[in-house]
Amino acid sequence: GSGYTSSLPSNENFQSLSYLYGELGAGIVWTFKNKLALSSHDKTKATLGFSAYHLNKAEQKYLSGASAQLRQKYVYYGDFFITLPNPRIAVAPKFLLQQQGAAFEALVGVMMQHFSFGGASKYTGIGKSSMVGYGIYYRNRDAVILNVLLEWKEQYAFGLSYDINVSRLAGTSTGRGGAEVM
Repeated sequence: GSGYTSSLPSNENFQSLSYLYGELGAGIVWTFKNKLALSSHDKTKATLGFSAYHLNKAEQKYLSGASAQLRQKYVYYGDFFITLPNPRIAVAPKFLLQQQGAAFEALVGVMMQHFSFGGASKYTGIGKSSMVGYGIYYRNRDAVILNVLLEWKEQYAFGLSYDINVSRLAGTSTGRGGAEVM
């Protein structure tokens, strides 16, 4: 049609405006930290994780006579922090992979972090350092993400992020994405 007529029926027969179903999920995470570091940022850390959602494949019933089975979702995650030979600089690569049915998302990238001075002792906590970080990430077939992060005395953080559209919609959006405050 060429327009919307509010007086026409939608032909949707809602069984109920609310429903209840059970949900089952599980996950596991592995973490490594270098215990030999003397300052709070002079270390190596790694985190790897896996989680699964909707393990019971619950049925959702919005309309009478119709239902949809909730597909299982799998998430893989990795986060690393590696101090370079100059202890005031660190590299932090990360990845996130998600799959639910035919839908798949991958986010991979790295952040460089520059610390203001040698940093605090991990034993006394005296002399907490500040940090400036900048990074680049890629979301599969969708966007390149640039970000900047400022951290003050290991207590407060402020960040900016900008998504640059690289998908098939880049022509329509002229490559513009979206800004985010973190």
